[in-house]
Amino acid sequence: MCWMNPLTERFPTEAKIQGRRYALRPDFRTCVRIVLACEAPDLTWWEKQAVILRLLYPEIPPDHGAALRCAVRFLDGGEAPRHQVDGEEPYRLYSFRKDGMLIYSAFYQQYGIDLNRDALHWWAFLALFNDLDPECRFYRILRLRQGYLDGTLTKEEMQHYRDMGEAATVPEQPVDRAEQQAIDRFLQQLGQNQIEEG
Repeated sequence: MCWMNPLTERFPTEAKIQGRRYALRPDFRTCVRIVLACEAPDLTWWEKQAVILRLLYPEIPPDHGAALRCAVRFLDGGEAPRHQVDGEEPYRLYSFRKDGMLIYSAFYQQYGIDLNRDALHWWAFLALFNDLDPECRFYRILRLRQGYLDGTLTKEEMQHYRDMGEAATVPEQPVDRAEQQAIDRFLQQLGQNQIEEG
């Protein structure tokens, strides 16, 4: 998942920017709020940047560009940005806003973690999220959504998709795909610099 090993190193709780260490708010709830803000269609890109800085850093570093680069790297779980092969933005199959209860239930059933009560570092959340059982209800719904978008659902699966109603519908996609692609390119450029952590 990332360039660090959680068996030998602790997840980062600060970023090193221009030789100085700045604390981060690593709780998964903070990071989910940031993701939700970045998905909000009513916020401008500048407002989204302000939300990232304000929520992630208790003390905002003066170099906002470097702070955003570190934030993007942190939010990506330490990974370098992925490059799209065909240049087309993939459809989002899930949304923390739409699927919050499904994700909550999957974590509780699989790990015994109560996301409404338990503290969890963002990177721990990502590791567990990416390893959820493919047979949990959340992933079954994601497969239905993917099949619907691809047009590969069988007749029975399509009926099941319809029967599930709102729970199965694909989350709202960015209204302006060109703007979203520009934001994604910007985030990729920001994420190309290595984050230093302490």
